[in-house]
Amino acid sequence: MRKSSARSLAAAAALSVALTQTAFSAGADSNTAVTAPVTSAVSKDGYTTDDETTSQQDFQKGDVNDDGRINVTDVVKTAAHVKSLRPLSGKALAAADVNSDGRISITDVSILAAHVKGIRALDWLEKLETVPDEEIVADTPAYSRLNDLITPRRDFTVSWQAPESSLYYEITLTCGGREQIISAGRRTTDLTIQANLLGGADSAAVKIKPYKYYNTPTRQGVKSYLAGYECGVLIKPADIRGSLSIEHTRPRTAVLSWSAADDADLYQVYCTVDGRETLCAETEAADCTVEVLPDKDHSFRVTAVNRISRGSETISLTSDNSVVGSLHTLPYYELAADVLDSVGWDLRAAFSWCSSQITYEQMNQDGSWGMEGYADYGFTNLTGNCYVMAATFCEMAKMLGYDAHQIAGFVLNANNENPHDHSWVEIDNFKGSGITFLFDPDLTNETGANGFAIQYRAPGSYNYDINHLFGTARMN
Repeated sequence: MRKSSARSLAAAAALSVALTQTAFSAGADSNTAVTAPVTSAVSKDGYTTDDETTSQQDFQKGDVNDDGRINVTDVVKTAAHVKSLRPLSGKALAAADVNSDGRISITDVSILAAHVKGIRALDWLEKLETVPDEEIVADTPAYSRLNDLITPRRDFTVSWQAPESSLYYEITLTCGGREQIISAGRRTTDLTIQANLLGGADSAAVKIKPYKYYNTPTRQGVKSYLAGYECGVLIKPADIRGSLSIEHTRPRTAVLSWSAADDADLYQVYCTVDGRETLCAETEAADCTVEVLPDKDHSFRVTAVNRISRGSETISLTSDNSVVGSLHTLPYYELAADVLDSVGWDLRAAFSWCSSQITYEQMNQDGSWGMEGYADYGFTNLTGNCYVMAATFCEMAKMLGYDAHQIAGFVLNANNENPHDHSWVEIDNFKGSGITFLFDPDLTNETGANGFAIQYRAPGSYNYDINHLFGTARMN
């Protein structure tokens, strides 16, 4: 039996602690009158009777164990009585009826617990100021607007200034067209609100309703409201995680992609060229294709946006971060692009076109026309020499993203003498090899030998002036 009683008391104590988390004294938290103290005694069954008499002088309200103090022991004993674990009797029973309603209930446990925790004294009603009934304000008369709270979807804190001292606060949250009280009887001037109370809503309204308690000639412990505060809660997108991916395989477009952000309605893509940033795209997807200028440094910035409708206005909120990336775009040569559109955007196809579709013609071969001059001539006339074949291939290789360079040089005899003007193309770090390969469309055109992706001194190739004995150099 002793062990069973100990467990019972522990359960009662747990109950009393839990009850302290709730509002205390239902009568005091409404605008109805609180029952005034009565002098009748309490019977063993928990109810008062006219036949039973116990003088008020024989006990102190709340001092259930009659030790001259009101503490957690009194809370535990009262809770044990309510749970029918250890019934009270006599003076203890009378002392436990702290709200003087003639019965012992959870309300008495709550009031006692509030007293012990220093939240509200047992005699708080007697200390209240008395005002005329007509001075009681039944609801918040007006609201001052606080700044909107802009936050990602996580717990957030609302704070405010106390209009005067000794106030209580009732806080309501409205979202999805439904208002709910989320805190009552609060004494502090801030409240952390859990994000899950918003559900899936992107916006909400918080109202702070200050009030004081008064007695009136007809009622006790009546709420009277003062002017309060209200503010909006707006949900902005979460941060975009990871990095910005940029794919650039065609000269005038780039494909951007990124990780989706929570609570983002859309994404804004900004591009900076020559020091000027512009909005180049808005998209609901986490990727987009944007137009770019050829042969330019481009910087990109992507930010998440949540657009919220509130009344007649639309509010755009952006994420705290942006993902960024940059690239130097490919060059663009219109005539070369036409050929690539025809044969396919492929390096070997481009080489085959240059070595087979241009008819050999004797013409200027000192490099003075420049790559674009020779290339335009070849694309327009479909005739030309080694300089024309190399130039047309070099333009297409550059547009395909290769680090291509046209060479203005010479080929020599076996003794490295008797130089003849010749042009070919070098591609550095071909296919990530770290090696420079040469491409000679004229070699294939004139001899039928393989001139695609070969190295110097390759069998069947020319004896190129690789030692720069006669001034061989890159044109671009």
